[in-house]
Amino acid sequence: MTNYPMHDVYYPLIVIEPLGMDDSELGMNTEGRITNVTLRITVFSKDTKSRDVIYDQIYNLLRTTQTGSGTISENLFDFRLINAFNQSEDMGQEKLHRKIIEVSYSFIAV
Repeated sequence: MTNYPMHDVYYPLIVIEPLGMDDSELGMNTEGRITNVTLRITVFSKDTKSRDVIYDQIYNLLRTTQTGSGTISENLFDFRLINAFNQSEDMGQEKLHRKIIEVSYSFIAV
């Protein structure tokens, strides 16, 4: 169930939210900037096993695709896992499990 009772929710569910951005100069005699982008990825599931399997897949994908046709080709680099933690909440008769992952990437704009 969601805040919109007319819409069904199918689990597992993955939600990606931007948390923020900050930037700084690359150096003294350049107009280039380095921007850090922070994202929150939340995995919702009805059981802990599928939640953890999906988390592992997401983390391994983000961690290993920084070269070649991965994030480097999109000018994203310096992947960092900031935080990862579990939460559970009761939804009526069901229990909903979630894993919250916070990651960041850097982007160079010249």
